[in-house]
Amino acid sequence: GDTVLCWPYLNGSYQMPEMEGLSSNEDVITIGKKGSDIVLNCVGTGVAKITIRPKYNPTLQREYIFKVGAEGAIDINSAVISNPVDKNYNGYSQTQTVSVTYDGLTLSSSDYTVTYENNRNAGTATMTVTGKGLFSGTKTLTYKINPIDISGYSVTLDKTSVAYNGYEQTPY
Repeated sequence: GDTVLCWPYLNGSYQMPEMEGLSSNEDVITIGKKGSDIVLNCVGTGVAKITIRPKYNPTLQREYIFKVGAEGAIDINSAVISNPVDKNYNGYSQTQTVSVTYDGLTLSSSDYTVTYENNRNAGTATMTVTGKGLFSGTKTLTYKINPIDISGYSVTLDKTSVAYNGYEQTPY
């Protein structure tokens, strides 16, 4: 597997305080030690958050997200995608704020794309999330674009009728 070695730079010089590493998913990455070095062992396919910190002060920790596996190894349908919310018609394309998580970790836009169809006018809009990199497949979700409620408005015309002349006319 891949190896990450840590040599902290503290107080103007390289020092070797005792460090510890934590993995959020040991089915993907396990943490070992080789002397004073922390060794990451990639043991499976998935996503894991690795936390590296000195034992003397855990608040100095650094967190890294590792995505391990072949391209397209994980179906995006196994991720949790935020449900789209209904929108009100406003004359513009209606998009969503999308959140995608896998094993409790939030994925970045480098892991998926989002496309939309029928998302401008009132009716049912479609949002398609497509996996990239480690993720493959698509998941389609729908949401409603509500029409404008015009019940509180009135229309007043200067003319209430026009004489027929064989052409389209506008009463004004």
